[in-house]
Amino acid sequence: MHFEEELSLCAPRDDFMTTTIMMSGWLLHIIEEETMHMRYTDSLKDIDPHQAEEMFDASSRYLLFPLKRAVADALLPHLEMVPPAELCHWLILSDMYGISKIREYCLDAMACNFETFAETREFRAMLLTLPPPSGDSSLRTTAPSAPGAEVNSAEENLLDDLREKWLEAEASELDKRDESALLFDRRLEMLMLVAEREKSDDDGFQCSLSASSAVMQK
Repeated sequence: MHFEEELSLCAPRDDFMTTTIMMSGWLLHIIEEETMHMRYTDSLKDIDPHQAEEMFDASSRYLLFPLKRAVADALLPHLEMVPPAELCHWLILSDMYGISKIREYCLDAMACNFETFAETREFRAMLLTLPPPSGDSSLRTTAPSAPGAEVNSAEENLLDDLREKWLEAEASELDKRDESALLFDRRLEMLMLVAEREKSDDDGFQCSLSASSAVMQK
């Protein structure tokens, strides 16, 4: 099925025209341009990652699921060249907007290169924003979802999924999976402690800057 045919099934044309008019002018222009390209190729041309984020938001908000899938396909080649800090950003976005292909790619990369990510400050900071793994159910919360995100019947947890990916990457034997999972959870706890200390240091530095600025203005 072609992109335009799928798009017509998502919403009546009057509704589609109404929602696109609500978009910012530049985003509407990009979506129209990409739709014309897909009429002949069934795929998007090379996409700017900054535009991809805006298009994920628009496609989720206005239920343009074919566009969301096409943007994900176009974005994947870019992710092969981005640093760990940027992959953390895309993991959070893909989880929020329900983009399973991007989510799986980021989790696979993190599981296979876990120590590299563990040394990345953005990864440690990200851990503080996520619901804890299910092994600590007393603290578990519900992950946020964006408008139009695809909802699964079973609540997904990023750290649970990362742990499973890591166990697969480490090829843990079945009789040792519980032990390996516990080691992984303890490693996460250590990284979170480091992240909390880094956040505290940053907050203290900002307070010092504010105090110095106040003194200078007197």
